[in-house]
Amino acid sequence: MEKATKIVKHQGKDIILVNYRGLRADAYSAAIKEVKKKYKELTESGKKDLLICADATDSVLGPEQWELEKKNISYIRSYVKGMAVIGVTGYKRFFFKIGSRFFANVKSFNSVDEALDWLVKL
Repeated sequence: MEKATKIVKHQGKDIILVNYRGLRADAYSAAIKEVKKKYKELTESGKKDLLICADATDSVLGPEQWELEKKNISYIRSYVKGMAVIGVTGYKRFFFKIGSRFFANVKSFNSVDEALDWLVKL
């Protein structure tokens, strides 16, 4: 499995790319745990005003993954300047709507490029 997080520069700004693309069950849970470790590493080093782009295209979010994701949201929300999510279709719209209440700037997109362009404008 590819790493769940990496930091990329887009138009001079650091953006955390979160890759949940195509994940299911145990692999999805493992990725969420890896993402939380990265969030902790960044915040404990003094980072704030984070820009996050999460790709959930073709992933399947079950109850266990939703519980883990809620913990991530609770932890990271005060450090986030903006979050973009790709792949919000079907039942994932429901989870996106709930999760988006915790962030001032959150939006769903159809492509990573659109999401990155939006994030750097915040």
